[in-house]
Amino acid sequence: MNKFIQAISRIFRDNNNKIIVIKDGKEYVNNWLKMPKGLRIKFKGSNNTVRIELPCNFRKSKIKVRSSNSLIEIKRGCSFSGLHLNCGLGKHICKIGNNVSTTGSLNITMWGTSQLIIEDDCMFALRVLIRTSDSHLIFDKDSRQVINKQKSPLIIGHHSWVGQDVFITKNASIPPNSIIGMASVVSKRFTEEYTCIAGNPARVVKQNVYWTGEMDT
Repeated sequence: MNKFIQAISRIFRDNNNKIIVIKDGKEYVNNWLKMPKGLRIKFKGSNNTVRIELPCNFRKSKIKVRSSNSLIEIKRGCSFSGLHLNCGLGKHICKIGNNVSTTGSLNITMWGTSQLIIEDDCMFALRVLIRTSDSHLIFDKDSRQVINKQKSPLIIGHHSWVGQDVFITKNASIPPNSIIGMASVVSKRFTEEYTCIAGNPARVVKQNVYWTGEMDT
């Protein structure tokens, strides 16, 4: 191991941050030689873990972790172009399932204590924005209680297709086999599968539909 790799490994060890790459069933901890190409990871906090199961494809992607005690998991078969995952102050759990893909610029911002789960086989179009927090606190004037914290994990169910320029907010829940229309703002929990959800604010606009990854020709 050369001196540069030794220095980087020491920095990670001192702050107890871990990048775990899983390849062919074997785990490699803080081994930069095994890092997937096209992905940059930067830590500022401590006791964080980023876990990536190969094969995965990354292009112009980055993960920035300013938090402490956070967990980020990316399962095998994912393909990301322009994934930007920013974990700000707080404690976060972000789990991305198998075969999740983007066509460009998936921006995820996590702040405060929050959770995000993206299940298997989801597909994201261009310029999708996901936020698990408002970043700044909002208080009730009389009780002085914080009223805008995440109430439950933000979940995007398996085999969901999220259209271009969609914004998904902190307390949203998208059921499996959903289609999210272009430029929609999803800010609440939906429960019915096989629906098309669209609008600002988003609502169910069509039922009993499904989608495939096949291109229209």
